[in-house]
Amino acid sequence: MRRTAALALALALAAAAPAAAAEALEIVEVDTSGYPQVSVTVAVPASLQGLDLTADAFTVVEDGYAVDAGVWAWVDDPLAVVLVLDTSGSMAGGAIADARDAASAFVAVLPPDAAVAVVSSGGAAAVRSPLDGGRDGARAAISALTAGGETALYDAVGAGAALLDGVEANPVVVVLSDGGDTVSASTEADAVAALESSGAEVFVIGLQTDETDGAALAALAGAGGGRVVSIDEASLLGEAFGGIAGDLAGRYRLAYRSRAHGEVDLVVAVRTGDLSAAASAALDLPAAPLPAGGPTEERTTSAVGVGEAVPAIAPAPSLLAQPWARPAGVGAAVAGAAALLALVASGGGRTRRPVERQGTRRGRLLRLLTRRAEDVTEKVLQSRTPGRLERDLDRAGVALRPTEFVLLSVSAGVAAVAGSLLLLSPPAAVGVALLAALAPRAALRVLTARRRAAFADQFEGTLQMLSGSLRAGYGLMQAAATIAEEAPAPTGPEFARVAVENRLGRSVEDSLRALSERMENEDLRWVVEAIDIQYEVGGDLAEVLDTVAETIRDRDQVRRQVRALSAEGRISAVVLVSMPFAIAVLISMVSPDYLAELTGTTLGKFMIGGALVMIGLGAAWIRKIVKVVF
Repeated sequence: MRRTAALALALALAAAAPAAAAEALEIVEVDTSGYPQVSVTVAVPASLQGLDLTADAFTVVEDGYAVDAGVWAWVDDPLAVVLVLDTSGSMAGGAIADARDAASAFVAVLPPDAAVAVVSSGGAAAVRSPLDGGRDGARAAISALTAGGETALYDAVGAGAALLDGVEANPVVVVLSDGGDTVSASTEADAVAALESSGAEVFVIGLQTDETDGAALAALAGAGGGRVVSIDEASLLGEAFGGIAGDLAGRYRLAYRSRAHGEVDLVVAVRTGDLSAAASAALDLPAAPLPAGGPTEERTTSAVGVGEAVPAIAPAPSLLAQPWARPAGVGAAVAGAAALLALVASGGGRTRRPVERQGTRRGRLLRLLTRRAEDVTEKVLQSRTPGRLERDLDRAGVALRPTEFVLLSVSAGVAAVAGSLLLLSPPAAVGVALLAALAPRAALRVLTARRRAAFADQFEGTLQMLSGSLRAGYGLMQAAATIAEEAPAPTGPEFARVAVENRLGRSVEDSLRALSERMENEDLRWVVEAIDIQYEVGGDLAEVLDTVAETIRDRDQVRRQVRALSAEGRISAVVLVSMPFAIAVLISMVSPDYLAELTGTTLGKFMIGGALVMIGLGAAWIRKIVKVVF
């Protein structure tokens, strides 16, 4: 009686949407070995394949009661796929080319983490690419296939099944054959037994010829609970492989805790929009009732009658779904990032004393982890951009090593993203992640630009101090040392570096030329050229420096005058660019639904995109107008 009611319920669910009546849901496998945990693998019909089916789309009814079930896409679980391809002489010509193309396309659409092996059955069975050979190895093996020899179908199937021994993944075997076995050492029974032992689901593509052994192909498919796809010509191989790929992509695994025992009826239904499908199966659960306090006494869901609406299912709450899990995880990430940030900032990675002698055991462990992180970071930097980050830090005046800067950036980014996950929504956290990835380099560029601008502003006074020292009888190096002592940063530290380099054997001209490159200062390049010329032909260097200083002074006066006259335009640019964003934020806070016409419609999104483009063009135009170029 209950089985009849369950079947009627399945039909009622399938008939709820008229468009879905043509195809049915298929229950591929039911695993009750972990009872009371039951796992059901279903295949949705072609009309539902490719859709983003969520847990709410599925309904599981056991013994007339709706149960809560977790739903996972089957392809999200690890896959181990073995392709057994016929490369006998009968596949020569266009058939083997079509087989190569179809098999390569099939491998390309499998999940990225799927393991793929290739076995050929022409002449003698051969493993062309093992499961650990990678996707590229499988594609290369398929591309190298040629046709020739007799058919060793059973040996190839046995070799493919052997590859699946000990593999912890969903095993799948796909067999392509256009004829019967002719030279195998093993028998059909051996091949069937090997497939049954592997636990793989078997799909067989039979290219119909006069030599095709339909009974043998059906036996191979039956060993894995699969099916045979028969085609009349090789040009249909792509469609056949595509159908198998669609079947695999349309698999879903539903897991729930059973509340029944003995013989019960299981109904699984899927519904999305106007499409729906359902299927039923009979389960033979353990006959003994569950212990007291088990699921039987906890059953509170009311029975579902035929034709009644079935409650939407929701996955059973996991550890990560607990309300405290997200704040705790984010807090741990923030604490770890802050600890690493503080440790690196305090110089924990610079010490060279033995780790065992430093502080407490916890402190030694933190310093050890920091040092290991710095070593790994340094190796990555040396392999990708050796010396580049160090030059950028030097030009920005940041007193950190490249490894310390990277660790600080990563720690600050992790803390920012974790904090945004705790305080904001996930989309906002994605935006914070992008900003955290771009912010360190942007900060370096800003610091470098500010340092160069400060050096340029101080350069007029630097030249006057340099020419005055020369007139007082100092040598050029003595004048540079005087500037290092008396000039403010960044001029003072940079000239102090010039003095140190000179004491280490580098000429003052080369040091000044390197300084001009770090600061990208054209005026300093002229000064270096003037010094070179003065060393070669003689002359009054102090007078040359006075002339350059006067030129710089006049040019700076023009620049400041232009900036004063263009101040109104620059302020207008800032106001005009920021006003649309400020108004949008204000409106979204006061009346969120008011912006729905823009953010919720295709036309509105195009309008937003056009507005952003025009704002960018306007900002670039205003910047071009007010920028002074000499």
